[in-house]
Amino acid sequence: QFDQQHLANTARSLAVPCAEDGLLMGAAVAQCTSITSGFAVQGIANLAWTLVKSLHRSDSVLSAVAGPELEQLLYARWEPQNLSNTVWAVASVRFLNMPLSDAISAAAIANIHEFDSQARTNTVWSFAKLLIDDRPLMHAMSAEALRKLPQLNPQALSNTAWSCATLGFYSQLLMDAIS
Repeated sequence: QFDQQHLANTARSLAVPCAEDGLLMGAAVAQCTSITSGFAVQGIANLAWTLVKSLHRSDSVLSAVAGPELEQLLYARWEPQNLSNTVWAVASVRFLNMPLSDAISAAAIANIHEFDSQARTNTVWSFAKLLIDDRPLMHAMSAEALRKLPQLNPQALSNTAWSCATLGFYSQLLMDAIS
């Protein structure tokens, strides 16, 4: 019997090479759905990433990830990479779940200074992709982007500008710095 971490790691390892094997990925997804309640933050991030990389969209797993256990995740310690990977994965398959998005936003704002440029850029891109206009998150992310502007590469700058434009978020200081 696989525990949560073993299952998440195995599914992640198989995601790309076995993407075409619908039966194998379907079995992994079914098992994940039955035990998602015990997953830690890392396992949730791994599962969300796995579903995207395997091209196997499973609303049942995504719903289980964002289900009743979500309240427990609000108090968990989310690493910036786990946050950005999770929100990137759900945005990539356009799975909109406001309680999950709210939890990710709150955790991101609380840990904003720990985000590297890729995690920050992926997070704002993901919210824009889902058309979630979360002003507190955008204000926090843009302020942090300004503080760490020298670390931003051209793609991070363009993705940040695109995200702001898509959401109708305008920060004169950020746009001046980007341009």
